[in-house]
Amino acid sequence: YATRFLDNYVRMEEAWYRDAADQPPGNVAEVRFENLERDPVGASESVYAAWGVALTPEYRARLEAYVASIADYQRTVHPPLDPAVVQEVEEKLEPLLARWGYAVFEAP
Repeated sequence: YATRFLDNYVRMEEAWYRDAADQPPGNVAEVRFENLERDPVGASESVYAAWGVALTPEYRARLEAYVASIADYQRTVHPPLDPAVVQEVEEKLEPLLARWGYAVFEAP
């Protein structure tokens, strides 16, 4: 199942990049998850800027209030993956990891 999932995921991402390349400038925006996690308001602002739209003061206030309301959220902690699984993910996602500027995973 994992192999099929990874293959499907890679195909989906490749299709996304093909389709996005055909869009006019200002129709597509991407944000790294780490940036969204670290600064959700700033990341949202960068998406709006890519679209040529400014955040209104009202929307910014609502967004800041929402971010404040989830400030105590704790991510679920999962046990480390088996090294064989890490290797499989690494091999399947390598083109995407390289595109996004991520180093490959390191097995524990």
